Amino acid sequence: MASSIKQSNNSSQATDTKTLSDDKAAEEAKAAEEAKAAEEARAAEEARAAEEARAAEEARAAEEARAAEEARAAEEARAAEEARAAEEARAAEEARAAEEIATQQRTVYIARWGNANVYWYSIDSMPNNTRFDRVVSMTEADAIATGKRPALKQ
Repeated sequence: MASSIKQSNNSSQATDTKTLSDDKAAEEAKAAEEAKAAEEARAAEEARAAEEARAAEEARAAEEARAAEEARAAEEARAAEEARAAEEARAAEEARAAEEIATQQRTVYIARWGNANVYWYSIDSMPNNTRFDRVVSMTEADAIATGKRPALKQ
């Protein structure tokens, strides 16, 4: 009988040990699953963060490209405006030079054999008492060079 109590004690101890081992194995399996789930969550979080960083980098690169394109367009517009202004200035200078040349080459009329201090652009504008047989014609540039000025009444 003592041996049967010992055996039943040994059996219950073996069962308890087996139950403890099973509980410990279940706890370790649960802990391993939790660790695996935590690792997967961490990996998913890292992947999400990496994707956000990549998207932010792409957005920054796109913004820089847009800014560079705007700067290039602004530079082209400024260059075109400068070219247009330079062309207008050149055309205005050419027009002024042509007008001055035309003015300098106009024929003017001077009374008293060219000794009068004024000149006229038309003989018809000269005073009625002018002796037209003594009127001299020359270019306006020559008249200005000899110190003549335009008549006040043309």
